[in-house]
Amino acid sequence: MNKLKERRFYLLIILIVLALDKATKLVIQAVFSADPHRTIVVIQDFLNIIYTENRGAIWGLFQRHSQVITLVSCLALVLIFVYFFKIPRECRLELLAFSLLCGGALGNILDRLIQGYVVDFVDMVFGRFHWATYNLADSAITIGITLLIVSLVFNRCPQPNPKSKAVNHASDTD
Repeated sequence: MNKLKERRFYLLIILIVLALDKATKLVIQAVFSADPHRTIVVIQDFLNIIYTENRGAIWGLFQRHSQVITLVSCLALVLIFVYFFKIPRECRLELLAFSLLCGGALGNILDRLIQGYVVDFVDMVFGRFHWATYNLADSAITIGITLLIVSLVFNRCPQPNPKSKAVNHASDTD
């Protein structure tokens, strides 16, 4: 069966994550265009909406190396996408995880390539702890990584045994 047809549901997830990420960033940019330094309080002392242009990685690290971050992100996305097509179709959790990773990575990479920065806007505070500002793409990446960890911990998707394939193939020719 054609791998693209086999994975069309997961490719749709990638496109949905990408579309939602881009739509939320466009809305945030429009809302904050008049006053980019304002804060919208959603839940007092917990959740705010702000506008930031992140030219670095998480927490704004490596801002002077944004081109390197973009290059590394693109290479990582290619590797993730290649592996996405190697995952057996029975491994639904892993396919979902890689779909979320791809959609999120694409959203942030497109921002970097088009604008030179990633728009972040979700601002969370827990008492004295202030989390790094993030966006929908970052959330999709985090959920995807979490699902992969769950898969590894519970060994949800067994890897094919190359020796058993060779034996089966040899017995088919007899």
